[in-house]
Amino acid sequence: NNLPKFGFQLSAVNAGGTATAGTFGTLTNTAVFGTAIKFMVQTMSLVPLSGTGGIGTVYQAAVPWTAPAAGTGSVKIYGVINAVNLDGNQSASDKWNANNTTIAERTVNAVATVNQDMEINAFPNPVYNNLHLHLANSAGTYNVQVISLNGKTVITQAIEAGTTVATINMANCAAGMYIVAIEKDGVVKTTSVVKQ
Repeated sequence: NNLPKFGFQLSAVNAGGTATAGTFGTLTNTAVFGTAIKFMVQTMSLVPLSGTGGIGTVYQAAVPWTAPAAGTGSVKIYGVINAVNLDGNQSASDKWNANNTTIAERTVNAVATVNQDMEINAFPNPVYNNLHLHLANSAGTYNVQVISLNGKTVITQAIEAGTTVATINMANCAAGMYIVAIEKDGVVKTTSVVKQ
């Protein structure tokens, strides 16, 4: 099927589902609506990361979001993605998917030792087989998780930070966007990559 038009909607709410959790930042081609519960909606076309809008086109939207203050509790993130052929009719070839994931608030008893100035360099992006990670301004052993957009951890690996580059084999991962979470002593930093 040729589904050249793509759109999304995203919301983050508290555990009770009664109010927005955290704050959405500014993202080109989107708008934030709602009062007690806010949601980000794509309002204009996204520029493809690769391709021209036909089969195999890859879109990426890294949504800026600031988590709520510590002690707020778990956050549930809801997302809806549409891919349509734009023929003016609702048809079986049009696709949509809604999903959600819960992020549990984590409490840390130990003193965090992650260098807050740590820089994550993930390349190439998009990645085909091997993703290379270089953690600048830091040292030590870090836990890496590669997480799909539906919240499933597909890769877990320990890496040694410093001057060397660690390799994460993503050859068996399905095409799509992934979150790479790097954790040490309860402090987590993330970046996103696209698998082709």
